[in-house]
Parts: sequence; C-alpha cells; structure tokens
Amino acid sequence: MLGRDLLERFRPAAAPGAVSRVAVPAEQPEDAEVTAVLAALDQAARSADAVRARAEQTSKAVLEAADDRARSMLEQARVQAAGERAEAAAAATAAAEQEGTLLRDRARAEAEQIRLAAERIRPEQVRQTVAALRDRLGLPAADPAAPRTGRPSSGGPG
Repeated sequence: MLGRDLLERFRPAAAPGAVSRVAVPAEQPEDAEVTAVLAALDQAARSADAVRARAEQTSKAVLEAADDRARSMLEQARVQAAGERAEAAAAATAAAEQEGTLLRDRARAEAEQIRLAAERIRPEQVRQTVAALRDRLGLPAADPAAPRTGRPSSGGPG
C-alpha cells in the first residue's frame, strides 16, 4: 500500500497553479516538477566544480609551500650538520692535542727518571766493567784507594 500512496501524490489536479505536495496541476507538463530540481542540481554541480577547482588550487599551493619549506629545512640541516661536524672535529683535535701533550710530558718525566737512575748506577757499572776487562786481560784488580791520574796504568807497579 505504501507504493500506491506514494503514486497518489503525483496524480493530476484540476486546479491551476504551482506544484504542491498534494498534486501536479493539470496544465503543467509532467516533467515541470523535475525541471526545477534538475536546474537546481545543475547549479549545485557548477558550484561543486568551482569549489573543487578552488580546493585543487589551494592544495597545489599548500603542497608547493610545503615542498619549499622542506627544501629550506633540508638545506638548513645540511649547513647545521657541516657546522656540527666542524665543531666535533675541533673538539676531537683539541682532545687529541691535550692527550698528546700529556703523553709527551709523561714520557719526558719517565726519561728524566731513567737518566737519573742511570747516573746513580753508572759508576758501579763502570767499576764492574773495568774489573771484568782487567780480569779477562789478566791484569791485576784496581786498588780502590789508589788515586786516579786520568791516564791508563801500564799494568804494573811503578
């Protein structure tokens, strides 16, 4: 019954005038009601096309601006990275120089300790070496109480 009630709305009416919810006036053609709707739809379609065109232009402008901003940020990051690398290299160089100075100072101190130790043991080493040579050469042992003349002895008293 629902279908029949729906169709009853569109039965011809005898009264002339505008289209109403109850019926279609008899003197209007059958498509008069649809023509107004189609005209409104055409206007809505043209409006939608205009909105779509503006949206496409806006989105294109937004994308171009985002691309420009991304390129700018990338270039800025490259410049900043170069600066950071330079700072890191300078810090590493300074640390290496400081470590080198510390190692050099330690090596100098150790060399000085070795030199002092060598000076302390040198007379004894010389005495032992001279004694070993005298022994090998068959010379008598040197008298530690004898004065040193600075000349080598002839090997005997006298």
